[in-house]
Amino acid sequence: MKPLLEVADLSIHFGEHTVVSGVSFAIEQGECLAIVGESGSGKSVTARSLLGLAGPGSRVEASTLRFGDTALLDATGRQLRSLRGRDIGFVSPGALVALDPLRPIGREVGDALRLHTRMTPVERSRRTIELLAEAGLPEPELRAAQRPDQLSGGMRQRAVIASAVALRPQLLIADEPTTALD
Repeated sequence: MKPLLEVADLSIHFGEHTVVSGVSFAIEQGECLAIVGESGSGKSVTARSLLGLAGPGSRVEASTLRFGDTALLDATGRQLRSLRGRDIGFVSPGALVALDPLRPIGREVGDALRLHTRMTPVERSRRTIELLAEAGLPEPELRAAQRPDQLSGGMRQRAVIASAVALRPQLLIADEPTTALD
C-alpha cells in the first residue's frame, strides 16, 4: 500500500543558501510524525513546502514529494489550492497572520466549508459553531461573530485549528499547534 505522504531527499534553498537538505519520511494513513529540531533548523519551511508554500525565492527539490497520487512538485497552483484544506489541513503557528483581521472568525472557519462543500449557509454556520466548540472556544456563537483582535491569542489559535480540521482532511500538518493556547 502506498503511503499517504512520501518525501524523499527533500532540499529547500533560498538563493545560495540551503536551509533543508536530504529530508526523507513517509506517513501512512492514521500515523503521526513529529519533526523535532532547534529553532531555525527548517521544520516550518519543511512543513510549508509540502503545501507549496515554502515562500518567495525558495527552490524546493526532492526525488519524491507525493501526496497520494499527486506529485506535489509537479502540481499547479490550482491543484495545490484544491488540496489545501480539503485533503491537507494546515495549522500555522502564527494565528495573528493566519486570520484576516477584518473578518469575523466564523467567516474564516466557514470559508473552507463554502469553498469545498455544498453546504447551505445555515448548515455552514451550524458546522462552524460545532468546529469552534470542538476546538475548545468558549461561547462559540459569540466567538464566531468576533474579529481576531477581539480574541486572546489562544482563542485565535483555536480558530486556526478549527479551520484546519473543518473538512476532516486526510493529512493534518500542525506547525507548533499549541502556540499561545490558554
